[in-house]
Amino acid sequence: PIRRVQGPHSVELVHKMVHLIRNAMHYVVARFHLERRHLIRADPAKAERLSNDAQGFSTWCRELDEEHAATEPDFFTPEQLALYRQAPCRGEFYKYTQWHNRVYDITPLVGPKSGSGDKSSPPVLIIHYEDYHENLQKAADQILEFLELPLVAPIRPFRDLPDYSDHFSDAEVESVKGWVQNVASAHTYELVQRYFE
Repeated sequence: PIRRVQGPHSVELVHKMVHLIRNAMHYVVARFHLERRHLIRADPAKAERLSNDAQGFSTWCRELDEEHAATEPDFFTPEQLALYRQAPCRGEFYKYTQWHNRVYDITPLVGPKSGSGDKSSPPVLIIHYEDYHENLQKAADQILEFLELPLVAPIRPFRDLPDYSDHFSDAEVESVKGWVQNVASAHTYELVQRYFE
């Protein structure tokens, strides 16, 4: 049975984890769409400058990069900065990569304690976002079986994956790849490498 828990959750309540991975480029464009909605709601005049297309995305990335450029030397080596500053929306790609690094890092720290008091890492099911697109029923069945949950409503059709290839030049994709490789753990890069091939 499912219980609603209020307040902080104990790490011992984690019995299983589903780790969803999305194409890094699609993730950052989706972040733009979300942030754009918030920015325009607060200031409708920004709609023209932040158009909902590759040009508006490029403007958003440039403004983000400029906004954080002064503090970057506090966090990265000169060698990392040389690589980092070639990537558009570099802070967003850093957050994306660190998120997946941290999921792997915390897995051994959560889960129920065994009878001897030792932690046992919960099993993790890794799902890539495009698994839904390629075979929605199979992906849904896999998740439900893993979580030991029944299907309680019809599965809604999955929207076609968007094509954001016009949002990045080949050189930008290579720059992002280099940066993600530099920041990602070996485990994380193995999971996201497909998006840079």
